[in-house]
Amino acid sequence: WMLYLENGSSLELFKAVPRRWLEAGKKIVLEQVKTHFGMLNACVEASDNHITCSYTLERKAKEIIIRLPHPHGLRAVKCSGGTYNPNSESVTVTRKKGSVTLTF
Repeated sequence: WMLYLENGSSLELFKAVPRRWLEAGKKIVLEQVKTHFGMLNACVEASDNHITCSYTLERKAKEIIIRLPHPHGLRAVKCSGGTYNPNSESVTVTRKKGSVTLTF
């Protein structure tokens, strides 16, 4: 549940990832993970001012909620690729393949 959680018709990614895992220069990779929606591949990469997550899912989920917390608790000033929720530090997408980037 730390890296992914199937929640009904939704998929939650990185829901309980510690902030320190997203410090600049770090990367989280999920390869060929079996889910209710088929195989999942996801990669999160962090830099000083950005956190980017690229993902592919075999079958479409109603929504994918990707939590990308800044290591120092900052809120994003820009989000591309989805809808940002600053309270949950997450981006919601509805495509089965894509990329999201938060700028801090």
